[in-house]
Amino acid sequence: MNYKIHDLNIAQDSIQDVSDYADTVGYKRAVGTGRRTGGSAARGNLSSYEYLNTSKVLLNQPLYKKIKGMCEELNIWDFILVNYFLQLQRKDYLDLQDYWEGERMIGKFLSIALTENNSIEVDGVVVNVPKYSAIEFSPSQPHAISEVQEKQTWLVLMVANYVDVDKAIRSDP
Repeated sequence: MNYKIHDLNIAQDSIQDVSDYADTVGYKRAVGTGRRTGGSAARGNLSSYEYLNTSKVLLNQPLYKKIKGMCEELNIWDFILVNYFLQLQRKDYLDLQDYWEGERMIGKFLSIALTENNSIEVDGVVVNVPKYSAIEFSPSQPHAISEVQEKQTWLVLMVANYVDVDKAIRSDP
């Protein structure tokens, strides 16, 4: 198992503030060019989800500032490469993401669970990620989210590979 779970309850209020504000911005249903396909287009199994991508976040200064403040509280802001939101409504799913399998990556995902009962499959292992916790793993690891029975929302951050997330979070900002 090549993933880590991080308890981020120390920033629970900031995480909830980011989540609440993102809900007011509104999520976009992934269709056409907004949908990640990877190898799944050829398999005829495209994901069903909603999102707020990095450019949408950058264009919304209040949301950007909330994310920045949360990341500063966690002492990881200086290492953030990308940030976006992934939301799955009932019966949505994230198909197998294996496009980068075996590739060398400059960053790793730090995906924060913004809702209860979030889970993701990484390298064939289903991992439950509690609300206000994050899973750290490489985009080069095959990952998927099975069809969900209730809404799941994630704030997906990409941090530089060289960052020891545990050490950064435990340090004083």
